[in-house]
Amino acid sequence: MLKKLEFRLLFVILILLPIVRGSLRNILFGILIVLGTVFIMIDIKNKEYKLSLKKKDIEARIIIAFTLLIAYSCFSVILNGFSYSVLERIMQLYACLIVLLATSIWEFDEKDYNFFINVIRIVILLCFIMWPISGFKTSSFKGIYTSSNTLGGVLFCYMGIYLAINRKYSWIDKIMIALSLVLMYFSNSRASLIAFVIFVIFRYLFTRNIIKNRNIILYILIFAFTIFPIIYVGLYQSEFRKVLNEFSRKYFRKNFFSGRQVLWAPIIDAIKEKLLLGYGLDMAPEKILGIGRSSHNWYIQTLLQVGIIGYLLTINIIRIVWNALQKFKDNFTSLSVAGFIIGMLLWQCFEVVLTQNNIQVGLLVWFVMGIGVNNSLAKLNNNN
Repeated sequence: MLKKLEFRLLFVILILLPIVRGSLRNILFGILIVLGTVFIMIDIKNKEYKLSLKKKDIEARIIIAFTLLIAYSCFSVILNGFSYSVLERIMQLYACLIVLLATSIWEFDEKDYNFFINVIRIVILLCFIMWPISGFKTSSFKGIYTSSNTLGGVLFCYMGIYLAINRKYSWIDKIMIALSLVLMYFSNSRASLIAFVIFVIFRYLFTRNIIKNRNIILYILIFAFTIFPIIYVGLYQSEFRKVLNEFSRKYFRKNFFSGRQVLWAPIIDAIKEKLLLGYGLDMAPEKILGIGRSSHNWYIQTLLQVGIIGYLLTINIIRIVWNALQKFKDNFTSLSVAGFIIGMLLWQCFEVVLTQNNIQVGLLVWFVMGIGVNNSLAKLNNNN
């Protein structure tokens, strides 16, 4: 019973982290680290894990992959020097490991899933209540969160949980999904909205087994998303710029070229100079740009900091999760989460949340991925 309460507390902390701010957020983040570590250590002790690279040992492969990434990040400290922001980045990576692993190994039951859904419903309703209070804003609405992009990202993750664990939806579920889409649209978070559409499309293609070789799809899309900033900058300099801007203003009420091309061009040039090892975890785009701005692209920010070696180590973690989701062709939840990952990877073309910056939203992403891995492990154990 104590273990169940501990895991549910972890989930509540994940829900609260994007809402609170300042010192309270730091306190909750610290509690998450401690609780998650204790939870995982108890589980490892009870199950007597042996770290192995065998494909069936998914939990061990996740631990090893994260350990390699964190170790490499520490190695970059030797090359580039230590600072508080470096320690912060390493702790954020460790938090990602904790959330993914704890969610993967927890033995869920129907009551747990109902608890997740009910908490999410409450938060969605609170955000919707804030809409009339804000004067029915139809642009840059942020609800109970610190920014509209945070609201859009959180709702995307909520829909990932909702659509992954449910096959049939009650009228309440349908209302919650509709409210989420309305709020996401009013937030003007185009990236989150497009990611959600891609998620739904690939969820359908995967769960209906329409796409057979899903591994090739993953690798092609990762490559495409990685080179996207280069293409984006090139399009801005082409004759298609006006057409794309008009289309985006018509359907999304924003220019297609939102200014990111100005940020990405100098960052891409800097990446070329240290492509292999990067500049270190404390390297921020503002040091190149001269202004306090995020790169708004997880791919180039990761390459900037840890180079292609650190980038591939991070992609390897996603690959391990992906392979775990593909173990059973008829596993609805795991294949739904695979669709979520495709949407998430697209989302990261415009945001930096997966391993840093808006990490409080990124941890929800790892939670969704953990649900998929958990479902695959449960089915694997049942078959054994």
